[in-house]
Amino acid sequence: MKEYEVPLNRFVNFYHFDEVVSTMMEAEKLINSGVRKGIVLADSQTGGYGRNNRAWFSPDNGNIYISFFKEQDVEFIPQRAALAAFNTVSAFIDDGSVKIKWPNDILVSNRKVSGIIARSVICRNEKYLIAGIGMNVFVPEYKNCQFEWEPGAITQKVSTTTEKVLNRLILETDAAFSICEKDVVKKFTSAVKWMEKMKVRYTQDNLSYKDGLIAGFNKDGSVIKILTSNGEENLSTLSISALWNN
Repeated sequence: MKEYEVPLNRFVNFYHFDEVVSTMMEAEKLINSGVRKGIVLADSQTGGYGRNNRAWFSPDNGNIYISFFKEQDVEFIPQRAALAAFNTVSAFIDDGSVKIKWPNDILVSNRKVSGIIARSVICRNEKYLIAGIGMNVFVPEYKNCQFEWEPGAITQKVSTTTEKVLNRLILETDAAFSICEKDVVKKFTSAVKWMEKMKVRYTQDNLSYKDGLIAGFNKDGSVIKILTSNGEENLSTLSISALWNN
């Protein structure tokens, strides 16, 4: 198993596995066993998943599959995790090609480099957050897989290592959870503003697709406003399959 030395951080405990079903599931197991905070890293996942239960291809190839968990004492968890991933990738790629695709995917030159899922769990009458992040350091072999967004990787732009990206991601996540709510909202809504007035194709059930025009977002960035032929939709969950300019 690969060995990593990780920087000091608020999550304190570090659990590294060769293979798990998913780091999100492993984090919840640890919470249920009495662990109050920690980081779960796996070299591979057999059942990794993202938003809307979409599979996250997770081979043992140097890419990062990680979940952070702790008592929930802050809000805007998805936005914080998105900013952490965005700042991590931007630390290695500073050519302006890194973007947050609402709600929390990270694109580099329109290729998906990172995906995020965040949720809360209740254990012993206490609320815990779990933020899972998948990040491609290297381009995965995906000949037999289908994706709405072509996978990309940090090393398509720069030369780096898994350990360097991992350490930066831990530091950026630690920092993102220390930001006041006002600044989280400001930074996140600014980061997704590039999508406004773009045409979008999206789905809520992974079966039927709609086209519309992105009219903006609500004040905290948790809801996207889309103009369709039937009027305006205000949605907090959807999957975007395509974006293009007018």
